[in-house]
Amino acid sequence: MFKFFNYRYLLLESSRMEALGRGRRRCMGRYGMPGIGFLAGILALAVSGSVLAETHQPGEVNLALGKPYTLTPAPNYGHCTDPGRTRLTDGIKAGANWTRESTVGWTRGTEEPIIITIDLQRVEAIDEIRFHSLGGGRGGVFLPSLLVFMVSDDGREFHIVTTLYGRTLEPKVSAPADTSQAHTLRATDMRTRGRYVRIIPYPRSGSCVFIDEVEVIPGQHDPQGVRFDPQDRLYLTQVPALFAAHRFWLRTCDELDQLDGILAEKQGAQVDEESAAWRKRISDGMREAEEFPVHRPEPLKNWHARVRSLRGEWLKRKWNRPLLWKQADPMEQIRPNDVFFSPSEENTEAKIELWQREYEPLAITLVNGSPDPVELEVAVSLITNQTGQTFDPYRAITLRRAWYVETRPEWELLGDALIRITDGRLSLEAGSAGQLWLTFHDPELPAGRYSFGVRLRNPSRPHEQETIIPVNVTVHPIVFPERVALRTYNWAYLSRMQLTDEQIRWVVRDLKSHYTNVIMLPSQDRPIGQVYMGSLRMDFRQHDRALYYYPDAETYLFLFGCSPEQPDGFGQGRWGPYMSDSWKHFFQSYLNQWVEHLARRGIGYDRFALYPYDESLCEEFLQLAKFIKEVDPKIRIFANSHQRSKKCMAIDHFTDYVDIWCLNDDNPQAQAARNKLKNVTHKEGWRYKAFKFAKSLSPYTYYRLQPWRAWASDEIGSGFWVYMTRRDSTTGADCSVWDDFDCTGKGSWRCDAVYTGRDAPADSGGEVFIPSRRWEIWREGVEDYQYLHTLSQRIRTAREQGTLAQLVQEAEAVLEQVVAGVLGHTDQPGRLDDARRRTTESILRLDAAMTAGELDR
Repeated sequence: MFKFFNYRYLLLESSRMEALGRGRRRCMGRYGMPGIGFLAGILALAVSGSVLAETHQPGEVNLALGKPYTLTPAPNYGHCTDPGRTRLTDGIKAGANWTRESTVGWTRGTEEPIIITIDLQRVEAIDEIRFHSLGGGRGGVFLPSLLVFMVSDDGREFHIVTTLYGRTLEPKVSAPADTSQAHTLRATDMRTRGRYVRIIPYPRSGSCVFIDEVEVIPGQHDPQGVRFDPQDRLYLTQVPALFAAHRFWLRTCDELDQLDGILAEKQGAQVDEESAAWRKRISDGMREAEEFPVHRPEPLKNWHARVRSLRGEWLKRKWNRPLLWKQADPMEQIRPNDVFFSPSEENTEAKIELWQREYEPLAITLVNGSPDPVELEVAVSLITNQTGQTFDPYRAITLRRAWYVETRPEWELLGDALIRITDGRLSLEAGSAGQLWLTFHDPELPAGRYSFGVRLRNPSRPHEQETIIPVNVTVHPIVFPERVALRTYNWAYLSRMQLTDEQIRWVVRDLKSHYTNVIMLPSQDRPIGQVYMGSLRMDFRQHDRALYYYPDAETYLFLFGCSPEQPDGFGQGRWGPYMSDSWKHFFQSYLNQWVEHLARRGIGYDRFALYPYDESLCEEFLQLAKFIKEVDPKIRIFANSHQRSKKCMAIDHFTDYVDIWCLNDDNPQAQAARNKLKNVTHKEGWRYKAFKFAKSLSPYTYYRLQPWRAWASDEIGSGFWVYMTRRDSTTGADCSVWDDFDCTGKGSWRCDAVYTGRDAPADSGGEVFIPSRRWEIWREGVEDYQYLHTLSQRIRTAREQGTLAQLVQEAEAVLEQVVAGVLGHTDQPGRLDDARRRTTESILRLDAAMTAGELDR
């Protein structure tokens, strides 16, 4: 049926550490592990450890009592900052409550390890360490997810002696949920030694950490007889890798837990010997987790591979098929655990529906139902229309593979990065899900119906493992415009990306292919004004260079970078005191020369706006805005703030001066501001979002639906922070876009919509930036807005031409219904396909009626 040929794209390595999806259960919660006196999940590193109920022996010695210690990072919970560094060793055990001064606390969102180092002031024999903490869930406070205990003789070389998984204690607590309970976590029978004791509690995701006391109990053994294994040595630089391994361990536990839950549900009340045998194997797999230290990667990787193989074996027995596929919702992030569907859910064909010159994604979920990793050859046939005419698939189809990345704050693996396939191969781990992503776009393809096939074949077993996926494409006879109606933006500061000219041109093509038409120039790209012989000389070289890269933007926003503390972002003192007569004279000259220069480049008042302050409505902004309008009332001003605070004024003060209001997407205060602005004429309404940890946000509700909300609010602009930044705004550190845990400071928002190609985990096919699923789905939302806009324009044209009133009324009803249906049922993403289909049908009916001259008589 189809003639196939190989796609020379990308090989994805099967050794990638992939793991869990949704709904993390507690590991080791029901596998016959020791009871509440044992903290399930202890990894015996040098010696064994356990967690017991707190006991006190008469005359017991606490070596840590009154001893000095250091804390990194510094405690930052308001009432529990421990300014004198005495509370952890003061002997007061009051329950680690955050309202007590004896407690030391770190606020929610502390994603980096907490390092506590106690100096016992001489080498001691150590038998037990007690860690007094708080858990239970009240106020989002849980026990640390991981506790690492280390010792050192000299304070430089530390050895791990015990690791405890405090998180697994939570389900064992015999108390109501959402309570506050003090716990004493004890590592016993340690028989170790050291002058320095280091404890590293790793916060559970989204939880505060509170510690009341640390006790070190001496042992009766000879400290000189203690021997350390060099493999247990851990330096501070290795701590991030240790916690990455911990998260990997947890996800692998969850995979076993998920499989066990499915078997338990299948088994039900009846005794099923086969299910019981499988559950026994799972239980053995959980026990195996105790047999290797988490800081030694090879045993961990091997155990993970055995877990995946176990699941693959179960899938093979269930399906008797090596590979299953189904058309997936491209807006839904895929996880490695998305394997539990039946062959009855498998599609017989995949479908694509789009307008001419439009982009459309197709996501195909693949499940390896075997106990072995597999490397598949991917081939695509020629595209064929209904008359048998063929078209080159290279021009219309881009093949990608969803690559799993670890996300904050939920520690999940999501298939967010879409790496181009460059060598026609795609790898799947045993018993795991992957996803093939196709982007269909051919601006020259005529309207009509087409078909092609995607062949997946295991070259080692070509006859046994070959799957052909038929794909049917409908191209409607509506031409998608090159310039969309929506103003779209993403703070893509091209000059800050540290790229070559060729790379910047690549980025511009990427931005244009996603309909970005508002370009923001940072303050470094503003013209430079220098006073010479009493007059202002302008240097436009850097400014023109920035404009050169994107000459046809719908709107340019020129960011000043001013702040209440530094309102003079121009003369920097060289023009005289800020807002003095001298300063105003030069600033007026600056603006006039700038506007004249832009006009010579073909950029009129309607194509640019000044962006003096970011997310601020301060008094200094108001003062500057007033003066700008005095100099030239036709200059437009952009503002992206609505909040009133100690440093900000009410929005009412600015309505006469701000021309473009870009308000937060769904903030209640922003909605109140929108309602105020509805009564103000000649103002453009835009919106934007800027949330942390964007990888974990819904591509559907966060990205795709934002243009819908803009349409419903009669706004003409929509955007988000940020296309690409990489940097921690507080430290200036260059952070890896691929690793959410690379930078954990407050200025590390991890909002990038694309991934860097230069440090990609696989060959990026020469792409400067690799798209995320979110970036592709954002484009879908912009196209949705254009669908609505096109129907609205057709309705207006049909009414002006006197087209049948009934058809016009039906189209108006469709427009109202699809918007209400999508935004009124945000839990039903399937409504989007129906909305597009109904919108397209209404446009085609109106076009046909206008072409045929069906008019009201």
